[in-house]
Amino acid sequence: MAERGVEVRFNVIDTTHFESFEPIFEEEMTPVMTVITNKVLGDAETRAPVDRNFFRGSMQSLVEAYIKGSAKVTGRVVATAPHAAVLEAVDEQGNEVEFGRRPGAKFPPLDQLRVWVERHIAPDQLLNLEDDDEEIDQITFLVGRAIARRGLRPELRTNKPGRPIGDAFRANAEFIDKEIQLGIDRTLNRL
Repeated sequence: MAERGVEVRFNVIDTTHFESFEPIFEEEMTPVMTVITNKVLGDAETRAPVDRNFFRGSMQSLVEAYIKGSAKVTGRVVATAPHAAVLEAVDEQGNEVEFGRRPGAKFPPLDQLRVWVERHIAPDQLLNLEDDDEEIDQITFLVGRAIARRGLRPELRTNKPGRPIGDAFRANAEFIDKEIQLGIDRTLNRL
């Protein structure tokens, strides 16, 4: 699973209006976080490779508000497809890494790779039309070997930028900052 998120948290020092702060904070910031994550999700979906739509179809936005002593609202955009971490080039902790699949890693699954080859190598590009299956198997093996040797860098996988969710968060950083600030201002004005 690939996951990226934004968290807004308040540490309250002046507890004069503390009993009303948390509900107001949640009431103001939850819709803000929903708008932010939906915008990022929409942008990530347009950046995502389509192929069989597994990755794009597995993307979703999640917003959680924590009450009872923790003024915190978290928004995340996640992709649960099995290959999401490879496409986003993140490690198990969600940190960006140079390669989605590093050089020298185990051979990619040939059955899944074959489906990709069948979709992306047009039949008219095949050299020997009588032995299509054998030729597709050979091409699949060669592509797999190249991936195993060279790895997969995000920018090399498609003609689109490599990390759909991460790039969508970065592209919307100004929008995210502005929306969070407006939500915080509305929260503080209501106290």
